[in-house]
Amino acid sequence: MFTLSARATRRKRLAVTSALGVLSLLVVAAAVGLYLIRDAQQEATAQAHRVAEQLALTRNAEQAARAEHGKAVAANQKLESQNADLVAAARAADQARIEADRARVEADLARLRAEQSRRLEQRSKRRAIEAARRAEQAKAEATEASADLQRALDIENQRIHELQEATKGVAKLITHVDTD
Repeated sequence: MFTLSARATRRKRLAVTSALGVLSLLVVAAAVGLYLIRDAQQEATAQAHRVAEQLALTRNAEQAARAEHGKAVAANQKLESQNADLVAAARAADQARIEADRARVEADLARLRAEQSRRLEQRSKRRAIEAARRAEQAKAEATEASADLQRALDIENQRIHELQEATKGVAKLITHVDTD
């Protein structure tokens, strides 16, 4: 009589302990998922800031190139308007051409840097979009894991309830049996 009661108690303890262990593992898995989501979100935010900085640098480089080009055009117009001394004008024109070439080279370099920055910006955007997609996916997985955890908890609660109901019936039967 006591053997059955002790066995039932051990089974109850084992069932409750296993349920708590499984639920603890599910909670840990959900916490890891949430951590991964937060990490991906922070990475996406950091990449967005880097993209904004690259865009500002690109705009500054384009403005500098326009200013240099404007200076070269102004220098050429000024030299053409001054015909007082042919030799001095020729030398000045040669000098202006050299400066214009230098400005053009610098403008080309600035344009190349701007194109490279634009490519980097596009690459960063793609990475940010991918990171956001991964974050959304991780969020969906975490939501799904949470739902799975809730379903497992409900199933374990139902099993505990069924075990309790089953042991109540056995306990009532044992108390009604006469031991002679």
